[in-house]
Amino acid sequence: MIREINEASAISAFCIGVTLNSILIWLIIKKSPKEMRVFSHILLQTCFADLIMLTINVLTQPIYTSDEGIGIVLLNGPVHNLNSLPQNLMLFIWDNCFFFSFFGFAAQFVYRYLIVNRNINVTSIQYFITLFCVLLPMDFAFASLLYATGFPQTGQDKCCSNLIILQILEWDNNPVDKFQLAQRAGSFYSIAWLVVTFFITAAYSIIFFCAFTIRKFIKEHIKNTKTRVCEINDQLNLNMIIQSLLPLLTIIPVWVTLISSIGNTSISNADSTILEITMLIRLPIHWIAVLNPIVTILTVKHYKSAVYSLITRGTATVHSISSQNTQQNNNNNNVTNISKNNQNGNKIIYHTPQQKMVPKSPLICQNAVSPPGSMPIVC
Repeated sequence: MIREINEASAISAFCIGVTLNSILIWLIIKKSPKEMRVFSHILLQTCFADLIMLTINVLTQPIYTSDEGIGIVLLNGPVHNLNSLPQNLMLFIWDNCFFFSFFGFAAQFVYRYLIVNRNINVTSIQYFITLFCVLLPMDFAFASLLYATGFPQTGQDKCCSNLIILQILEWDNNPVDKFQLAQRAGSFYSIAWLVVTFFITAAYSIIFFCAFTIRKFIKEHIKNTKTRVCEINDQLNLNMIIQSLLPLLTIIPVWVTLISSIGNTSISNADSTILEITMLIRLPIHWIAVLNPIVTILTVKHYKSAVYSLITRGTATVHSISSQNTQQNNNNNNVTNISKNNQNGNKIIYHTPQQKMVPKSPLICQNAVSPPGSMPIVC
């Protein structure tokens, strides 16, 4: 059941996340106000990073747990039948994407700080060149560190010493096709994560410092003259702070696993509930890329108004079509009544749609033969 829940979560998050991020990309390109266009590319950066994360999540579907006090990672996605080396490479790509997405928030705050507080004109090209030249090498270094310290050694690349894990994953009925471990915490794995944690803490310090100074500067210098600019910057601040906190849904469970590994906490066969919790506690990883566009749409009022307008316009269109269908049904009923009157012997005058005959008073009716395509008028 754990594997099915993990798979359903990853696929559902992928479908919903791709839809929401595509809508947000359209809103950013088509509906951004003039005052926000200078920052629109950092919002697009988050959208495209989310799309990459959604794709890598649905391919890997990592399951984290502890085997005899050692943290392990199993891949439940389409790549789970591969050997440990390609699985670990997929996890390496996942780590790169996650670090780029997270540390990218710190880069966005620094960019806004330079433009708003320091009045430094940083173009989009300069921003992305700096981003890729500084951030990508750092992300690559962190992912490589985790890759090297977490690669399963020969003889330790199969799951699992604790048979209850195989029972929970419903893998005990096929002893030949065992689970390949994508990652197994080695002796220095915890140290590697401590290094990463230090830089994560530094990134959050930068985020909160920039957010505070930007808000303070706007209140002191801009609010009295450009209230719209102040409002938009406040909305962006709130949006980016919430988005930067969402990765904690991934980081905190990692710390929990590390603490159990450092303490060499062994979970007995009777503690299946604890193992199931450790496997499910990281499911929010799939949904971070879904929550990001929701947060942006809800915090940026212009986008929220645009979405509300689209919804109400669609509702109005449905009502309009329904009214037209009702009117058409009424017209058909009128024609049916005229036909019945004709069958009852009423004298009629025919006219074609091109030349309508408007009877003058007093109305004189004559029996006539209905010309093809003509419409009867009851006398």
